[in-house]
Amino acid sequence: MAKTLRIGEVVHLFSLSVWFGCLVATGVAAGILFPTIRDLAPTSAAFAQYPDDHWLIIAGHVGAKLFAFSDFIQLVCAALALLTFGLALAKLRKQPGVRPWSMLARAVIMTVAIGLVSYELFILAPRMQLSLHSFWEAAKAGNTAEANRFREAFDQDHPIASSVMGATTVTVLIGWFFSAFNLAGMGAPSGCGGNCACKRKSDAKLEEPALISGTRP
Repeated sequence: MAKTLRIGEVVHLFSLSVWFGCLVATGVAAGILFPTIRDLAPTSAAFAQYPDDHWLIIAGHVGAKLFAFSDFIQLVCAALALLTFGLALAKLRKQPGVRPWSMLARAVIMTVAIGLVSYELFILAPRMQLSLHSFWEAAKAGNTAEANRFREAFDQDHPIASSVMGATTVTVLIGWFFSAFNLAGMGAPSGCGGNCACKRKSDAKLEEPALISGTRP
């Protein structure tokens, strides 16, 4: 059972690692993509009837795919992390070296992380996608007033999305440290085994009187 739990904890730690890496990579990619396209100042023939900021439309098409892929990875990693943590939660408390306060902290962190990613995936992202695609359709049709209205709606949600993404990144990183700390603690023995350090110290103490008394084997 202990080996199975350790495997589960390794999988949990791996899912958090991929989750965190996905968030960081997405943020870095977006930070490079949008300024680069803006500086190139491209124009799009498909949106010729919309006079403003073609670079934002072009970068937005690429960014939308990037964030959609990131959301998929987040969903998979969050589900895997929640599943492995939930399966191990009841059993880990009985394992040697597991710290109850660490498990409680991990439960709180996982709750926050799942809450943040659920809000982003199921509430914020669909709303922003609707605003974005409506903006593209109106801009392509040359309906500037309607396009700007949807663009404003998207822009209002953008700072919220950035804050949620940043908070999720920090929370997942904290969860990773707690998970790694707990996984390391699972290997700590509750008592002295035949080859542990304290056993060797005990053996040394037992031999000490013989050495002091000058007894020779």
